[in-house]
Amino acid sequence: MVSADDAAGTTERPRAGQAARDTSGRTLLLLGLGAIAIIAAAFAAPRLAQRGATTVAIAVGLHPTGVALDPAAHRAYITNTDGNSVSVLDTGSNTVVATVRVGLHPMGVALDPTAHRAYIANMGSNSVSVLDTRSDAVVATVATGSDDLPSNPIGVGLDPTTHRAYVANAERDTLSVIDAHHAVAATIAMRFAPAGVALDPTTHRAYVANADSNTVAEIDTRSDAAVATVAIITVGYSPMGVALDPTAHRAYVANNDSDSVSVLDTGSNTVVAAVRVGSGPVSVAVDPTARRAYVANVYSNTVSVLDMGSNTIVATMATGSSPAGIAVDPNTHRVYVANNRGTTVSVLAGSTAN
Repeated sequence: MVSADDAAGTTERPRAGQAARDTSGRTLLLLGLGAIAIIAAAFAAPRLAQRGATTVAIAVGLHPTGVALDPAAHRAYITNTDGNSVSVLDTGSNTVVATVRVGLHPMGVALDPTAHRAYIANMGSNSVSVLDTRSDAVVATVATGSDDLPSNPIGVGLDPTTHRAYVANAERDTLSVIDAHHAVAATIAMRFAPAGVALDPTTHRAYVANADSNTVAEIDTRSDAAVATVAIITVGYSPMGVALDPTAHRAYVANNDSDSVSVLDTGSNTVVAAVRVGSGPVSVAVDPTARRAYVANVYSNTVSVLDMGSNTIVATMATGSSPAGIAVDPNTHRVYVANNRGTTVSVLAGSTAN
């Protein structure tokens, strides 16, 4: 599958839903939030960016994908998709202090720091592993599907006020709501192939990127009985990752097939800007105090740095091969990037401007 163009340093990208499908044509593997591990080996690595600020590259597991940070505890949690594990990183020393076995092909990860829990979406085993972050042990496994009815969970969002996790089931077109007792409290119908999930606990809203319908769904999360979709917002092609700046009432959506980020006004549910980024954006992280959003571009091996005030790209930073998940520490302004086509996490020096 490697062409002359690939050998020259450019990679032909699969189109939306092309990665893998079942016999009915439904997308099984998405590119968002790190479902790159299953297909990445078939493609040559593209050129690195012209600019970069890698502080360090840390060895983790095989094909790292998702990243979540607990700044207060100085910990990062990285899902290793082909290692079926989570690496626990001490962000003070940049060392791996634990490796925890989870389900098959873990993708997204979200943290509940006050409850000392991490929620890991296991795409290959149709489940969510619940990790106690004090003992680094799995304390529960919650099914969101089965072998007969696969769900392929990919993205996870967390509401710290209700201690509920929201899990995007790409194959079932649903959102599973997991409560603090590690039970599925509700299942919400989504549009096609939900991927990234972000929560705004102050407005009781969840935002879900639906990769195969080019939309973002806004969900009312106030009660399980009344959970409902309240808005559908059209964005770019194949939206994957989504991140929020609740104070500014903005959502940032990575559109994988448009090479863009849609900026949403969450008050009016309108797109206020579409910003060109690198090739194949899959995830976004926001640093509100520095007024920066960081976008992982899987095909160009870069992170685009977006000024949230002007909605312009102000820098491009080189990463490792196939950056997938991304997170930023609001205290140190360091950016953590899971390099999916390998075994490392890049730590980048983010901006401190505001």
